[in-house]
Amino acid sequence: MKFKQIFLYAVFLTFTLTACSNPSKTENGNKVSTSVMSTSANDNNYNITTPKKEGDDNGIRVITDIAGWDHPVKKILEGKPFEIHKLELDKDGTYPRFFVKYPDKTSIDDKENVKSILNKIAAANAFWDYSLINEESNLNIRVICDKKLREVTQVMVNGEAYYSKEQKDGNGNNDVLNVPQKYKDYVLKKNTGTGNESILFYAKEDIDMDGSEEVVIAAGALGSEPDSTSISSLYILRDKNGKIEQLGDNLAGGGYGTYEVKLIRLQNTPQKYIYCGLTNGANLRGFQIIELSNNQPTALCYSASATGAGSDEIKDFNNDGQYDGYVQNRWSYDVLYLSLVRTYRWDNGDFILKGTNVSIPEYPDNVKDVIMQYLSLRVLNVKSPEVDKRLSELCKYSKAKNVDFSPDIWHAAVYNTILEIDDKINFEIKEDGNTANVSISFTSEDNKEYKCNFHLTKTGSRWSIDNII
Repeated sequence: MKFKQIFLYAVFLTFTLTACSNPSKTENGNKVSTSVMSTSANDNNYNITTPKKEGDDNGIRVITDIAGWDHPVKKILEGKPFEIHKLELDKDGTYPRFFVKYPDKTSIDDKENVKSILNKIAAANAFWDYSLINEESNLNIRVICDKKLREVTQVMVNGEAYYSKEQKDGNGNNDVLNVPQKYKDYVLKKNTGTGNESILFYAKEDIDMDGSEEVVIAAGALGSEPDSTSISSLYILRDKNGKIEQLGDNLAGGGYGTYEVKLIRLQNTPQKYIYCGLTNGANLRGFQIIELSNNQPTALCYSASATGAGSDEIKDFNNDGQYDGYVQNRWSYDVLYLSLVRTYRWDNGDFILKGTNVSIPEYPDNVKDVIMQYLSLRVLNVKSPEVDKRLSELCKYSKAKNVDFSPDIWHAAVYNTILEIDDKINFEIKEDGNTANVSISFTSEDNKEYKCNFHLTKTGSRWSIDNII
């Protein structure tokens, strides 16, 4: 148990927020399946993003009130045979999953009819990618579209290829992305995957505005869901007098898997950047933005929780097609299981933290929980109006800010107490009517003992701290 505590807390201590800088419009090269086009925020203002609301599951909005849902797709799916009964909106609302009763395991074999249906749904959905899910028949139909060409380019059923738009490459082979064979051969020969990989992203343009075109190309295995795609190879290449030149190393992989690649632009900057969607295949979504500068790719911005739980999303807050910020959603042990959202804005060549929003739990109804909530919010150590308001309610002591509850010292103790594991805080509570005296203590990993005394008073039904010694 001791080792587990040390390991988890070590991860917390090594957790860093994001260091970011520089520019972008939401323009991809030719692509298949790896991106859900641009992610434009619903907000048109500078407001700070709020934590997830009820009905959200790790950033996915779930709608079961189909009668109250209004969208052109509804006209197709609400009656028989589809009978839509649930909708999930993922990727900032741009990737819908429609839960239906049709197509089913018997009708899925009628490809011409199914393709016709999928095309109608795609048109009603403005050719954004989407999925149809029939839980009774155990079918997951993933539909990949090209918004520019306004057509369906690929369909996957339970992770297997069902349909691909036929497009010939220079050798007469089927190729949805129309990738020149020399680039395809170069990447697939270097690929370190399972051997079943294909080219999932290809774009050729001058991304760093130096007068020479680069090729950005990614290979991997297409998944049945957007974030189940596994990209094992991502390269920046140049054709230099007929010879392929590689700029930098393989940009895929690292701590988390890459499931998405696209070219983006940041607000008011001319060059393009490579966006990589990151996941651990479970409760983590993040991203990395790669800049090409002086012929070398470097990480401009990396945002992914070190705890393995979190949802970080790049944002187009003003809906002009250029990304101008991102949000970090946190809810794991690094934030003491509170729900927290940090909002960053692209400002003068860097991503700047503009605000933090914390979903505050209900006011505690007993002495111990008052102190625990107070300690949790103190060691969380964020600037947030919600936190400041609750701290002022929990503690009326005017000199409370002078009492040191450094996260480096107290975070592990508070975390251990929440989970009720070793090295937690010991409480000695003496209540006398509407007053209470509380002594707390704990021993740190380096065997130092820390103590603190609180005096609380009860007004109405609420306890609050009025002195800390």
